[in-house]
Amino acid sequence: MTERQEHTSPSAADRETRDYFAVLGLPRKLRIDAAALKRTFHALNRAHHPDLFHGAASDERARVLARSTLINDAYTCLKDRVRRVEHLLALEGRVLDSRTDSIPPRFFDLVMDVNMAAQQIRAGADGAARAEFARVGAEVAREAERSLASLEAVEADWDAALDAGAADRAALVDRLDAAFKEVLYLRRLQTTIRAATEAGEGLHG
Repeated sequence: MTERQEHTSPSAADRETRDYFAVLGLPRKLRIDAAALKRTFHALNRAHHPDLFHGAASDERARVLARSTLINDAYTCLKDRVRRVEHLLALEGRVLDSRTDSIPPRFFDLVMDVNMAAQQIRAGADGAARAEFARVGAEVAREAERSLASLEAVEADWDAALDAGAADRAALVDRLDAAFKEVLYLRRLQTTIRAATEAGEGLHG
């Protein structure tokens, strides 16, 4: 989002659809200027602040409070890159419940290496086992960087397709879904590595 992008006033239908892009009057783009997003949020938040409707009827105050809450929820979601992509995928009809449960095929060997190395570290292993754990951790970090770069490329393609008015974006949704799944799974592996590191430090402390 740039300074030149306009935003529209959110409609009552947004509350039903939970389209957070629509709530803030934005196109469904993934590369968003954080400062411009914040300004949009503050402008809408001021316009729909409950204090401005202090003397209104109770049902009107309730409506305004719900709108204010929705605007806050939308901003909280869209300012976070991971949540923003996840939200867009949900709007495109992708099921997110089991996203991190299945292992991306190309990570099978890496996952086994991580689990084995982490298990040894948690058991108090030293020497060669710790060196292997460090190697695996570095490999996960490299893969995480590559996957994030892949996600960024798909985000750029998505925004370009939106600008071009492309009607059929199913293939892009597939690419976005696959790239996002890899990013999330690698973050999960990094969490496993951090937990094993802390457990190992506790044993040696």
